Amino acid sequence: MFKGLGGMGDMAKMMKAATEMQGKMAQMQEDMHNIIVTGEAGAGLVKASCTAKGDLTGLDIDKSIFSGDDKEVVEDLILAAIKDAQQKAAERAKDEMGKMTEGLLFPLNRNSDEQGCTWNDGEVTTPDGFKDAFKTFAENGWSAFSGNPEFGGQGMPKSLAVLFEEM
Repeated sequence: MFKGLGGMGDMAKMMKAATEMQGKMAQMQEDMHNIIVTGEAGAGLVKASCTAKGDLTGLDIDKSIFSGDDKEVVEDLILAAIKDAQQKAAERAKDEMGKMTEGLLFPLNRNSDEQGCTWNDGEVTTPDGFKDAFKTFAENGWSAFSGNPEFGGQGMPKSLAVLFEEM
């Protein structure tokens, strides 16, 4: 159904780049579990840590805030620290995804502009390189970025997936 791979002078170079990018994408998925960011609230009295995927990994509360009837203040600081950490995690994940798309998708932009997609006799022909790029993208689970991990997705928040889908 898709034919967009013929006639490209440096096809071997594109194939090599797609293969390299596949390895980078797999590594980035693993790195998202290992990147830890810390958010804070109350001038550092409450700190929350989470992975770049947004999973909470730690909470540090300075004992000085446990005096009197400050329960609501402490709860608010905890929530603020967690939100700060999750926001930093989303920023980090977006930066990592940007690195991936820069190497896989941006080199295809010129081909896309020059060749475009065509529809002929029920078949779509894509610009050179797009079929391999999409295959790499899909094989590494990026098409299911915010999908349930039980079913092959990465479980990332939809708000982050929207940013990635627009890259």
